[in-house]
Amino acid sequence: MIDLNKILDSLKRTNPNGFVNETHFQIEFGYAFRRNYSDYELTFEWAKDNKRIDLIAKNNEETIGFEFKYFTKEAVVKLNFGLKVQLKNQLARDLHRIGFWKDVSKLEGLKSKNLIKYGYCLFLTNDEKVFSPIKPSNNDIDYDVSDGIKPGKCNLVYRGKHPHNVILMKNNYALKHKQYNSNGFYLLDLLIN
Repeated sequence: MIDLNKILDSLKRTNPNGFVNETHFQIEFGYAFRRNYSDYELTFEWAKDNKRIDLIAKNNEETIGFEFKYFTKEAVVKLNFGLKVQLKNQLARDLHRIGFWKDVSKLEGLKSKNLIKYGYCLFLTNDEKVFSPIKPSNNDIDYDVSDGIKPGKCNLVYRGKHPHNVILMKNNYALKHKQYNSNGFYLLDLLIN
């Protein structure tokens, strides 16, 4: 099994302040992965059974799936080489939380078919409200990503105007976000095993 923290530490050294967008996050993560695990073949936007996976890492011993979420509120960040980037206020926190759990369910499905040995969902944001507990009256209460235990074998239902398909979860997950940098970015990295 890989050491995700080793990859994340490498990523923080080269990209300490954040990313332009989710694709930038994925690509830089891929570079950090290769710096630490050169025996893996990486495939971005891998497709199987009508499902797309952001990144697959494969060697002779294992196949790992990665899904990424990068959600921002408005901010100016200074990236490598002094480049300043204006991050957008993306809003729609509920849709990003729903997307996160869809990604978890997708990786669970690939694992149950033995297409991956395990996977990770990585959710990076500078919007602290994403990881705040959701009020019980909110439409997306089932999609909470605040710290705590997310019970397995549950159906996640969106109660808003635009209902999404029910997402079936197979496993229990202990959620714990951590600080990514001093610029207000926080990361939730979830192992699907």
